Amino acid sequence: MTLDKKLNELRWLSHLSRGVMIVGFVASAGGNVLHARKTAVGIAIALAAPVMLFLAFELVSRIPLRPEASRVFKFARVAATTAIAVIMAFISYRAQRQAFWDQTGDHYTAMLLPGAIDALMVVGSISLIELGIQIRNLEAYQAGGALKISKPKEEVPVPKKEEPSKKERIAAILARSPDLDVKEIATLADSSYNYAAAIVGKLRAPTIEEPVAV
Repeated sequence: MTLDKKLNELRWLSHLSRGVMIVGFVASAGGNVLHARKTAVGIAIALAAPVMLFLAFELVSRIPLRPEASRVFKFARVAATTAIAVIMAFISYRAQRQAFWDQTGDHYTAMLLPGAIDALMVVGSISLIELGIQIRNLEAYQAGGALKISKPKEEVPVPKKEEPSKKERIAAILARSPDLDVKEIATLADSSYNYAAAIVGKLRAPTIEEPVAV
C-alpha cells in the first residue's frame, strides 16, 4: 500500500469516526432535551453536558501536543479531559435514563440505552484521537521525504597530464626535424643553448655497434 493510499484511508476513517461521534452527540443531546423543562434555560442546561463532552474531545483530537511537551502538561490535559468526560457522562446518563423511562416505560431500555449512547461518543472520540496521531505522523514522514535532497555526486578529479621534460621536448623536436639548428631547438624546447647542445650531441652521436662473434 502506497503512502498516499494509506493517508486517504486514515482520513476516511477519521471522517467516519467524527460522524459516529456526532451521531452519539445528537442522540445524547436529544435525550437530555426530552428530560429538560421546556424553557430556553432548561434546554440550554440540558445541552451543556453533551456539548462540553463533545468540545473536550474535539479539542484533544484536533490540537496535537508537541513531542517535547512535559509529562506534567500531558497528564494534566488527559486528566482534565477524563474528568470532564466522567462528570458529563454521569449527568447525561441520569437525564437520558429518566427521559427514556418516561417515553418507553421499559426499565432495561432506560438503563442501558443512555450508557450505549455515551459509550458511542467515547469510542468515536478515542478513534478520532488515535487516527489524528497516525495521520500527522504519516504527513510528517511524507513531508520529510519530499524535502529530502539527494546528495550530489562527488566529482572525481581528473589527474593532470604531466608536461614533458626539456630533454623529452628536445628529443621530440629532433625526431621531427633532424637537421634543425641547435639554437632553434633550444628556442622551441624553452631551454638554454648549452643544455640543448649537450642533449642534441648525445642524441646525434653515432651508436657503436658491438662486433658479433663468429
